[in-house]
Amino acid sequence: MAIRSAEQFERDSHRGGLHHRSQSLKKVIAALAGYHQAPVGQGKLSALHKAITDWRWREPHEFRDRHGNDLQVEVEREMSGAIATKAAEKVKQEHIEKELVAGKLEDGDILFRLVSRKGKKQVKGERGLVQGMITLAQLLQYDKGYGMSWDQIQHVGIYANGFAIEIDKGGLEHKIVVDRPNNDIVVRTAYGEQIAAIAENAQEDLGQWVYPLNDLMNLAFRPGSGGVLSARDREQAWRLNDEGWAKRNRMQQRVVCSHFVHAVLYAAIGQVTLRTATHHKMDHVFKISPSHLWRQFRRGEGIWGIAGARCVGFQRKGTLYKLEDLDRFDV
Repeated sequence: MAIRSAEQFERDSHRGGLHHRSQSLKKVIAALAGYHQAPVGQGKLSALHKAITDWRWREPHEFRDRHGNDLQVEVEREMSGAIATKAAEKVKQEHIEKELVAGKLEDGDILFRLVSRKGKKQVKGERGLVQGMITLAQLLQYDKGYGMSWDQIQHVGIYANGFAIEIDKGGLEHKIVVDRPNNDIVVRTAYGEQIAAIAENAQEDLGQWVYPLNDLMNLAFRPGSGGVLSARDREQAWRLNDEGWAKRNRMQQRVVCSHFVHAVLYAAIGQVTLRTATHHKMDHVFKISPSHLWRQFRRGEGIWGIAGARCVGFQRKGTLYKLEDLDRFDV
């Protein structure tokens, strides 16, 4: 289904002459008109999606009563399809990563930890018993993903203001990036500012921290859907959002690293709160393993298609390098 016209949406959202239109709704209509008048690439579509997201959070009741959810579904379906097609074409191109230009890490960058297979280059703890079992499970999967092999992607975090925010042995941790010994593939989205803000404000209130090893093992064999929210999931999420808005940045369970990052990504685009995305009722959507989250990025599926994600290189000690420089570090 194509995205409806600005004129059609004005008719759909009209509630009579006495009803007031918020500034957020007016901006959505203007962005919708701009998209249809001159749909140039992903830029116009992204601007429209951002206007809808802003409307949803500023005027939730108006958004719900004036077909905002239906419009958002149409826009996200269009974004997901366009980006997935583009990603598939890029995957077919040989040595595409060598054309990427390195720069600086930006707030909200996603850090996929790249675990070396070479013993002398491994960081302590990266190839322990648990990770070895996960590697075995991943190698048994029918699809090894694209680019980096699955068994090399076993952890994921978020960069913000010089820190890597990630779930580790101590729970939610903020680690100084330049002091970390790890190498990370860096993925950047159109929502970096929102991602960083939510990650920095994330809270735990779960008593003594115990890493959910059972979740990590189960996800290696049963990765979860990690897909775009269905209509039923959206309704469930709305109810949970409303119930826990005051504690929206407080997680509801002990999560693995990829569950945390996946939840933050969805919260950043305005579909759920962090609290909702870590609620057990939403596990079938948001609970996902690091390697499967990586595979979805490489395919342009799920959240990645909506967020406009792209790989910008890899980082080591806070410096962003081109992907071909991996050989220089013998990773």
